Amino acid sequence: MIRPQEIADFISEKRVLNVPLSVEDLEKILDVAVLDGTIERRADGKIRACPPRVSASPLVSVPCAVCPVVEDCRPGYSISPETCQYMKQWLDGL
Repeated sequence: MIRPQEIADFISEKRVLNVPLSVEDLEKILDVAVLDGTIERRADGKIRACPPRVSASPLVSVPCAVCPVVEDCRPGYSISPETCQYMKQWLDGL
C-alpha cells in the first residue's frame, strides 16, 4: 500500500515527467484509475493495484444461450446459425 504523496515524490525524484505534477493532479489521475478498476483506495487514503480481472470465456456470451427460437434453429433451415444476425455479430466480436 502506498500514499499518493509517495507516488508524487517518486515521480519528482526520478524525473519521470518533464513537467511538474501536483498532488492534486495525481489525485485526479488516481481517481480515474479507481473508476477503471486498476487500483483501489482504502479508507486511510492508501492505494494499491487491483489484481487483473480474468476474462470470461467467449462461450458465456454466445447468443444461442438466450435465443427464444434456439429449439427451431438448425443448420440449413430458415432459422439457422448461418443466417443468424446475432451469431454473426458475436463472431465478429471475437
